[in-house]
Amino acid sequence: MPDRVLYAYAVTPATFDAAGPPAGVEETEVSLIAEGEVAALVSSVDASAYAPERVELLTEEVGWVAPRASAHDAVVTWAGDRGPVLPLPIFTLFRDVPL
Repeated sequence: MPDRVLYAYAVTPATFDAAGPPAGVEETEVSLIAEGEVAALVSSVDASAYAPERVELLTEEVGWVAPRASAHDAVVTWAGDRGPVLPLPIFTLFRDVPL
């Protein structure tokens, strides 16, 4: 299994109802990870595909960025329609959390 990182879309209250989200980047499942009173909407993605150096190079390619930006926006918009959220910038990635 490839090394994985979490792609984060937004921060929400831990009580956020995350049922029925749209697909995330790379058509991944979006899930909620809660810690105390806050949570994050995240997807698990291949770490090598989202390595910082690779993302930096590929952000110059509109054809690569566009579908990921659309998926990111779809998740954030869906969440915002359901309650309070703090949107995170595109390509916010975390490694040191349980998958």
